[in-house]
Amino acid sequence: MKSIKKYMQMLAAASLTAMMLGSCSDDKFTESIFDDGQETYDLTTTKGRFEKWLKINFLEPYNVDFRYKMQDLSAFIDYNMSPPTMQQSMDCAVLCKYLWYDVYSQEAGDEFLKTYSPRILQLIGSSAYDPDNHTEILGLAESGIKINLLKLNYADVYDFDHMNEYVFKTMHHEFAHILHQAKTYPTEFNTLSVGGYDASNWQYRIDGVVNSLGFTTPYASSQFREDVAETIANYITMTDAKWARMMELAARGWESPNLNDDDPESTQTALYYCWYYLKDPMLGEEAEGNKVYVGDGGRGLNTDYGDAEKARIEANNVRCATCQTINSKTRKKCTSCSADLTVESNILAMEVLPVPDNDGKDGAEILVKKVEILSKWLQENFGVNLDAIRAEVQKRQQAFNTKESTDALMARLRKQIDDVK
Repeated sequence: MKSIKKYMQMLAAASLTAMMLGSCSDDKFTESIFDDGQETYDLTTTKGRFEKWLKINFLEPYNVDFRYKMQDLSAFIDYNMSPPTMQQSMDCAVLCKYLWYDVYSQEAGDEFLKTYSPRILQLIGSSAYDPDNHTEILGLAESGIKINLLKLNYADVYDFDHMNEYVFKTMHHEFAHILHQAKTYPTEFNTLSVGGYDASNWQYRIDGVVNSLGFTTPYASSQFREDVAETIANYITMTDAKWARMMELAARGWESPNLNDDDPESTQTALYYCWYYLKDPMLGEEAEGNKVYVGDGGRGLNTDYGDAEKARIEANNVRCATCQTINSKTRKKCTSCSADLTVESNILAMEVLPVPDNDGKDGAEILVKKVEILSKWLQENFGVNLDAIRAEVQKRQQAFNTKESTDALMARLRKQIDDVK
């Protein structure tokens, strides 16, 4: 029995050898089904020109795989995601180069980018929205290797504020994460806003309140590392006017007139934070709550603020001397008691008083210190001059000031793809 089994094994081995020899002698090699690195591009198509442009401008100089197709989205497995359109992908790619890679190449050098650039840039058309805590992910840096840029299908190159908030700032925010994942920032930074972070309810805070506590944005107040990334990104991308606006709010006080602080998810709490208030004579000088809150609620960055808002309110309103009701100067009769407001003795001048700053923090001083710490860290560890990066980005962003200049810039950037050979 053993001899038969041994014979069968020998026969099977001989047959296999014959098959292998036959294959070697008779079959001809065909083109490999695997990528041999020699990609070809159909330059008669937009897709072909775009993919070759990506190879020339990202893969070859910096070893960056720039992805716009949906692939390897394990970090977003719990979300419903959609890909970016081809046009949005191309626009984002040329803007990434113009406002990010070209700036760092000019100010820090190509070796810096080769060393610290993410290996993968992934574009995604939608955001990752979490309905449970009312937040959305606009960007994500994964382990110093990959950066995801989201919500690109909503980007509008003619809306500078939107592009700056959701695209330009996100680029620099996520890159800041890559850098601090490579080299730790000074622990001194974490001591400046101790007690001010709120990882669970940051999304219900408003700009003015967190500015007063020493944060650039509500998201910066969520945790240390987001504070680092937001401080760097906002310092680079905020215009001079908006940075000044933030510092103005950082130096002001704030209160919550509806006293609903026990409910951190109440948007009403946020809506009623104000920077000025009126004393209400009807309540008496010493009465508790003798305040009527007016002025800037702190949400937008394009409205009047500070002394300008105070002056506007005082200039355009009067009090009725009879019932103390606030009336617009354009009214002839009081809205409450119908007193004649054209008679000088029937009206009182408005007086708007600043809300005292009682949070115990000098927000403006903290913000200045944070920028100083991060500037020194970037210079000493990466050879990056943060002020130089900001100056160059600000100069390039000025092209978005008007529709005409935006048209001219985007035409020039898009032409890079069209001219690929």
